[in-house]
Amino acid sequence: MYSFSVVQFANISLVLANEYIFDGDFWTVVLSLASIFGYISMLVVSLINIYGLEDTEEDKVREMNNEKDNKINENVVKSLNSKNYHGLFKSLSKRDWMIMGIITVVYAVIAFVNLGNNYSPETMWKAERPDQEIIVDFGQDVEIDRVLFFRTLATNGAYMSVEYALDGEEDNYHLGNFFVVGKGTDYADESGEEKKEFMESEFILGDEPVEYDFSTSHDTLKWVQLNCETTARYVRIKMCRSSMWISELGFMDPDRNVIPIDKVQFVNADENAEDGPAMIFDEQDMVPEFMTYMNSSYFDEIYHARTAWEHLEYIEPYETTHPPLGKVIMSLGIKCLV
Repeated sequence: MYSFSVVQFANISLVLANEYIFDGDFWTVVLSLASIFGYISMLVVSLINIYGLEDTEEDKVREMNNEKDNKINENVVKSLNSKNYHGLFKSLSKRDWMIMGIITVVYAVIAFVNLGNNYSPETMWKAERPDQEIIVDFGQDVEIDRVLFFRTLATNGAYMSVEYALDGEEDNYHLGNFFVVGKGTDYADESGEEKKEFMESEFILGDEPVEYDFSTSHDTLKWVQLNCETTARYVRIKMCRSSMWISELGFMDPDRNVIPIDKVQFVNADENAEDGPAMIFDEQDMVPEFMTYMNSSYFDEIYHARTAWEHLEYIEPYETTHPPLGKVIMSLGIKCLV
């Protein structure tokens, strides 16, 4: 049992780390060693159960266990019939209540402290047209290490591009990032060659390196990181195929600082709209240094928390394999805290 507990805690630590807090290679080795130890322990216990006891010993052990069970049952019946028994809770001593209280408090602290952020970007750009563009001007040449954006919802097959330029001339932009939401069998599951063929069918690729970022359709309510490592003054974000809802977007320098934006220009979009593209630059203080379980959904949160939020927004629920009552109750909690 102890070996399986070690494996369980190792798995949980890796899930919470999300491969961003700890060094992935080191913890992969730790998990592998813990798993091997668990498998060996299981094998040893199984061999002992199969070959370790002779028939006569098995009979003795079985008889001893039966006698113990009978004595326990007799004692339970006597206790229930005793005049001193006043019910389960009344029979508990102060010491029992104290021990249970301490265990409950300790577990609650471990379970709820640092469970996750109690805030996230609220406004969003609902990109419903495939010809919308955002042109960002930093006012000077800057080093851009990566782009982070908080993805809320997206349609299968939606994709966008991120282009960079040292000046604002049309011909001088080069494609740096390409982000695709899974479609059908999910682009995320396809081979590198199939992804490259898809890219080449959509864009004429130049000499500059391009980062291919493919995501599954349920990968929502979380920060997405696009690596670029380039120098530019202008960045052009194109919504190539809709729809995609983005709550916030920020550009990070090599020191993990958010790069301030000087001016923003919008193409085929109303900058004053409540759900227009200007909404992805109005909460820059929420852009994190990197994605973790604290600021992004993970595990079943991508189903249940998302579906609870969809109930509030009158959106067709994504997760329908379970009865909705629990998610409706969760949506009431979201409503109270937002």
